[in-house]
Amino acid sequence: MQDHTPARTGAASRPMLREELTGPPRPSGNAHAMTIGFGLLLTASLVIRAFTDAALTNGPLLVFAGLMGALGVAELMDPRRRRLVIGTRIGGMAIALLGLVIQFVPGLG
Repeated sequence: MQDHTPARTGAASRPMLREELTGPPRPSGNAHAMTIGFGLLLTASLVIRAFTDAALTNGPLLVFAGLMGALGVAELMDPRRRRLVIGTRIGGMAIALLGLVIQFVPGLG
């Protein structure tokens, strides 16, 4: 007899969006790099703002902070705190989207 269960290969083996948001954190080198990278971008933006008189918007600051939270910090949290991880992911994405809206919609920045 042949087994007719569908094999998950290729694109079908990739997790769905719901699994990505609600799944356990996946600590890896990428999560460390995202946290460090976006943290450095956020710090550099704040330093530039402090030492120059350039008129900068708040959009990039929010985008950097949101992506750092969603892609880096949430993946490095304790897997037993699943709701906190999910909240950090969704909150980070919301902050990043708010930063994009502030940056690209005229009159908000």
